[in-house]
Amino acid sequence: MLKYKSRITFAILFIVLKFNGFSQGVFTNYTAPVVIYSGVLEENYIWITTSGGVIKFDTLTKSFQTFNSYNSGLPCTSVFAVAIDSSKNKWFATGGGPKGYAEITRQGRGLVKFDGTNWTVYNKSNSGLPENSVRDVYVDTLQNIWAGTLGGGLALFTGTTWTVYNRSNSAIPSDSVTTIAVDKNRIKWIGTFKGVASFDGTTWTTYNSINSPLASDTIRHIEIGPNNEKWIGTISGVSKFDDVVWSTYTTSNSGLPYDNVINILTEPNGTVWFATHGVSEKYGGGIAKFDGVSAWTVYDTLNSGLPKNNTSIILSDPNGGKWISSERGQKAGEGYGQINKFDEISDWKTHPLSSNSLMVNYLYRVSIDGANNKWIGGEKGGLTKFDGTNWQNYNTINSTISDDDNYCIKFDVSGTLWTTHDRGRLDKFDGINFTTYNTPNGVLDDPYSFVIDSNGDKWIGCRGTGVFKFDGTTWISYLNANSGLPDDQVYCVELDNSGNKWFGTNNGLAMFDGATWTVYNTSNSGLPNKVVYDVAFDQFNNIWIATGNGLAMFDGTTWTIYKTTNSAFTSNLIYSISIDAADVKWVGTQ
Repeated sequence: MLKYKSRITFAILFIVLKFNGFSQGVFTNYTAPVVIYSGVLEENYIWITTSGGVIKFDTLTKSFQTFNSYNSGLPCTSVFAVAIDSSKNKWFATGGGPKGYAEITRQGRGLVKFDGTNWTVYNKSNSGLPENSVRDVYVDTLQNIWAGTLGGGLALFTGTTWTVYNRSNSAIPSDSVTTIAVDKNRIKWIGTFKGVASFDGTTWTTYNSINSPLASDTIRHIEIGPNNEKWIGTISGVSKFDDVVWSTYTTSNSGLPYDNVINILTEPNGTVWFATHGVSEKYGGGIAKFDGVSAWTVYDTLNSGLPKNNTSIILSDPNGGKWISSERGQKAGEGYGQINKFDEISDWKTHPLSSNSLMVNYLYRVSIDGANNKWIGGEKGGLTKFDGTNWQNYNTINSTISDDDNYCIKFDVSGTLWTTHDRGRLDKFDGINFTTYNTPNGVLDDPYSFVIDSNGDKWIGCRGTGVFKFDGTTWISYLNANSGLPDDQVYCVELDNSGNKWFGTNNGLAMFDGATWTVYNTSNSGLPNKVVYDVAFDQFNNIWIATGNGLAMFDGTTWTIYKTTNSAFTSNLIYSISIDAADVKWVGTQ
């Protein structure tokens, strides 16, 4: 088969930027495999698409090569699906989105062809592709390329001409196409967010939950079985259709362990495998094997070597071995993908898809301790330490840290690490144990950031409840209503060399010297955006400011702004800035 579907991600995690005279940058990118989208076998390789690029995994050596928008011709980091034609060209659908229930996607940049050397991009501007966000790609037996887009309908590319099928010129049920399959009669089966359609080249037939027993109208995957039966994975179970009779399997009427089925593998003997995946803080149900009649076998974390129950890719190699992706799940890390080999006889073999232990690509903070270790905190990713060679992650599964969302990381004079979480929680880490403290309003406070001044006082900035000063006994509250603080939503607190407190807020930057407040905003300064997420001071006492629209440097007189238009940044949404002993700026972006 030319194409197999599933789903991966591994985007830009953070950017390492060294300013030489503030004019030239040298970038090194560190990424984590997060949410797995799709995979296809080619001889001994598995091509895996992710929200951050593509991984080429060697099933023999267990080594891998990564392709992203920083080291290849991929036009963006988010790649949702892959297909391979008879000339061994790889076709990538760019864009991405959740495996859950909402019709949401990361913006794509078109359909991409890779011949092993050259990258060719087809988009709305240079081709007949109707939409740049492509959810699926399929190569039929005639080597035609079928691309399912988000909002633009279904596109057929013969290599020279484009034909687009959408709701205005066909009976396709939705212009958002999620999956494509072709049966033994060359009939196309199109999955959408509003049901399934079959297309024989002339006539469209639509099946949905109103006119058929289809489990749900939100379609995740379609696979053709050995007897030309259609297996349709949905968010609410899986349906089988043999062109006459429908059968639907859910958690309530079968051994299916989880209803959100995002990938299906059929075998010549009639055995069917289902990959399930959870959303939010749920984990999915692992892998289910069905004999096609009545017997179900489930492989999950409790009864097998599967590391996690969120699964996406399920492929069968020529020797019958199963290759299954797994992810940690979104409760403790938005993924961290692995690929697992299972031959149903020996134990499971798990292989990482990253050379580091970074758990998240959505960063809030990067901080550096006295030993030059980088401490990284982000969305649902735990706390990660990088010493330049080794990576170590602390999360709610393997440690006593109180939360996997880490907003700010600071160190006191003894070198003890402190990190803030939402719902009023502040953790102290002595290298072995975490100790948790709560701010005065408890769950009503979101302590995004804090500093420890020369007196040992902790200044804590909260989202929505201003700033707290804590001397170990007494709490003092600073609000917009009782001080010069420009806004009660405070993202960061920092100290300059004179001990002044600087607060990044939702409405500008404020400096407090203990008596007087000074406010910088877009009206009275060169600040490029009123939202200030983080600040840091270099060896010249220049202030570096991470904002919602670029990185700003202020030397006390002049403002210098770095954006995607004048630097190597890939996003203007800057969440964090930290400066090490060599005056290297470490910048965390979206």
